Parts: sequence; C-alpha cells; structure tokens
Amino acid sequence: MRAAIVYPGLVLAGTAALALGLAAAPASASSATAPSWRVVENVATTTAANGWTSRFAVTGAGNAWVAWTARDSTGAGTGFVVERWTGRTWVSADVPALQLPLAEASVALGAGSATDAWIIDAPNPKFARVLRWNGSTWASWAIPAWALVANETRAFRSVPVFFSPSDVWIFDLGPGTDPDVPYGLSAARYNGRSWSRQGYAGIPDQVSIDTRTDVWTYGVNGHVSRKNSAYALMRWNGRRWLTVQMPKSLLFYPQYVKYLAAIGPNDVYVSENRSSTQTQRLLHWNGRTLQPVVLPAQISVVAAMTKDGHGGLWVYGTGPQGQQYFADRNGGKWTVQAVPADDGMTASAVTGLNWIPGTRSVWATAEYPGSAGTVAAILKFGP
Repeated sequence: MRAAIVYPGLVLAGTAALALGLAAAPASASSATAPSWRVVENVATTTAANGWTSRFAVTGAGNAWVAWTARDSTGAGTGFVVERWTGRTWVSADVPALQLPLAEASVALGAGSATDAWIIDAPNPKFARVLRWNGSTWASWAIPAWALVANETRAFRSVPVFFSPSDVWIFDLGPGTDPDVPYGLSAARYNGRSWSRQGYAGIPDQVSIDTRTDVWTYGVNGHVSRKNSAYALMRWNGRRWLTVQMPKSLLFYPQYVKYLAAIGPNDVYVSENRSSTQTQRLLHWNGRTLQPVVLPAQISVVAAMTKDGHGGLWVYGTGPQGQQYFADRNGGKWTVQAVPADDGMTASAVTGLNWIPGTRSVWATAEYPGSAGTVAAILKFGP
C-alpha cells in the first residue's frame, strides 16, 4: 500500500496511513543467491528537510531507529512516529502527546541500544532538551544549550554518537560564517553524570566514527573565508585531536558537498564535489598521504558513503544522466549495482547510507516518486 505524499515533508495520505508504519516489501529474487541491494521496507511518509537521514540510527543487526513527522494530504501534521528495528520487525515507540511538540521540532535522533535512544530538540538560547527512551517510555531531559550550535544557514546539523551510556558525544557540523557562532566550536561530551566541551582542531563539516579512539572530522582548519582553503582531516585518538592538512593541490573552491568515511586509523575516504553534478575528487588517506581514487565509470557524483564492514567502502552516486548506483570498493576494486526499483518505480534519491555495526550489511534510506506522491523506503544490502 502506498501513501500519497506532499513534498518536501515526510507526509502521509491520512491518519489511517499513520497506523501502517512500515510495510514490508519482498526481497528481490537475486538476494537468495548472492548479496544484493533490495527494498525491504516502505515507510508511509516522506521526508522533511534532512529529517530522513538525521532521524535514522543503527547500533547493530538487532537495533535500529527511525523517526519522522506524519502529515495528511494537506500537509498538516498528524503525529510524530518513532519505530525501532528488533532484528525481525519494526515496533512502535510512541512519543506521548504532551511531548510531541518537542519531538516534532527535533533536529536529530541517536541511539546506543534498544533501551537507550535520544530525540534531540532544537534549543533556545538558554537551554536544550532531549527525549530519552529507557526501554518503555520517553522522558524529557535538559542538556546544556551550548551543546547544540546552528550553522551558517541557522539550521542544526547535530550528530549524536553513542559509545556507551557513559560516553555520548554530540557533534555540531558546519557553523561556517554565522557571526553568532565564534571560531572555537567544541563537541559536547556526556560521561553519564555531566557534560564537557571537547575542543575541535577546526570547524568540522562532516564526521565519521570508526571507534571511540578513532573519530574523524573533515572541515576547515581555521576561520572560513573565500581566501582560506585550509581544509583538513581531523582525528580524535582518544586523548586529543590530530590534524592532516589537505594539500592545496587537491582542493578546489567552491566546494559544494563533502562526504567522509573512516574505515580505520590509516584508512579514510573523503569526497569533494565542485558542483551538484560533479565529484571533483575522491581521496584516500592511507596513514601517510592522501591519494586520489578513480571512481567507477558509472558514477560522476558521490552523494553518500559508509564503511562496508570488511575493510571496504560503500558509495552511493549518480551518473551523467541521473542513473543511480551503489558501489563497493574492496581490495582496490569496485563492484557496482544499480539502485533497485520499488514496485517498478525508480528512486528519485538515496538520502543516506548506514553501516550496520558488527556485520557486512548496510541500510540505505531512499525516496521513490509514485503517481500519488513520494514514497520513502528503507533498502538493505546483505542478510
């Protein structure tokens, strides 16, 4: 069953569709014989701006979280939906009515386990709040206002990372030139009792996590300006930030989009897009130098990256004519697959890639345009 969607929000055809949640779609026939990408769930909604990717979290094969704001055909909100993957099915984790305004205004979803998830609200100048899931209910919890910082467009790109209940980070990305955000931005870290600032080596635009002692960001090593191309990879080694300066010969201005994927301390990929239709560079850090990597012939622009769980890299990209592909780089070789159709419909965009920790499997989120509107879907590679 499809839901009529009004773009650009994750929108339902009506309140009846809200109860449907995630409807399973059959795997492709080829998945029985070899790992392949397939649509595994259809979400009866569409995505708000950046909501689809920032409101998806996965911690393992038996635990993932997804959240969206449900809307009717007029665009009016009908509820905030949160569901958790148990390893077998998606189950509801309803937000109480009194807490819905906080949830609907949230900027990110993070999770550490089936009994530890956070919905992070957009802050005001004095304080910020989080809805915390304890396995059965959501409870409101105040966090420091400085833990959440808006970027140059006054939007929030906040990424919560859970290493344990007593080691949680919130990374704010891309503050840019906002005069209200001074240089010296810091990540927020929670130790189970209190919050502290963990200063960056620069201003991050992307973050990718390998382990708690191998955290990578990519951004500006200093103030942002048109004359400053001092972009850098920055690594947290568990004690301090280390900087890998990007050679100017490998940089272009303006840079449109950048993606980052940390495979290990000596194995990091970063893409640099000069426009929405061209990836200028895919670079690989091997622990000593940054080297360009040749993309598959089918892909002209990279739009998402993640590790593949066995030493390699998954990339989502598009071709010159808008064709869409997943490509896995392992052992120096690329394996390319077309983004699968969903009941005959071609995806309009893949909005995120998420490696499933402890496995060789990956979740992807995507949107498919249908005759009645846009259908949001979850895809998977591997068992």
